[in-house]
Amino acid sequence: DKPSAAPRRGLKEELAVMGGILGSGKFWRYGPMGPALSVINFAYMGLWAGPWLRDVAGFDGAARAETLLGYTLAALVGSLLIGQATSRAVAAGRSGFFVPLVCVGFVIAGQVGLALQPAGGAAVALWLMVAFFGASGTAAYIAVNQLFPPELTGRVSTASNTLTLVGAFLVQSAIGWILDLFPRTAAGGWDPRGYSWALGLTIALQLLATANLVRWGAAREAKAGSRLPLDSSSTKT
Repeated sequence: DKPSAAPRRGLKEELAVMGGILGSGKFWRYGPMGPALSVINFAYMGLWAGPWLRDVAGFDGAARAETLLGYTLAALVGSLLIGQATSRAVAAGRSGFFVPLVCVGFVIAGQVGLALQPAGGAAVALWLMVAFFGASGTAAYIAVNQLFPPELTGRVSTASNTLTLVGAFLVQSAIGWILDLFPRTAAGGWDPRGYSWALGLTIALQLLATANLVRWGAAREAKAGSRLPLDSSSTKT
């Protein structure tokens, strides 16, 4: 049966609830994992992958457009398949963070490969790999939601999305600052070395988020705190 509507809170009460979430140690143990995975797709698919393909891989405009389309499709397919894999993992008794933790390893490996400045098909394959496994950030958001009471799901999602959007803005800006530390190329682009250092930044952020989650024994606590299977209905926000 449809539950009765919860009483509406005033602005002061809503701010107090959000303050409680943002002040929760549980949120800061597990919450950064989703944004750490999603930020790279925001930062690169939204801005820096195209210039990287031009300045590092030497792709022309058509090749860049095709690769970026593939990037978008890989992220879409990754979101669908990784969501299903996470549902199955939770149904089998694993933590909701298990699949995202596996995926972050592939994302980091893909960035290490890109930092080596590949060209041609290898560059395309590595970007598709990063896009596909980076889509696991959504599954991590849901796992975080399930550590809080059901009535806080929307607010926890808002907190996670805020981390992602602020993080994407800061990372996009930081990549530009790093690139500007190197002289421009003769063609007017950025030095490939700058892109490699910028990838080092995103790798470091993901390693920190992973170490923070693992350090606090997230797998055990998330398993104990999970209340719902990660099926298609629980992915709606």
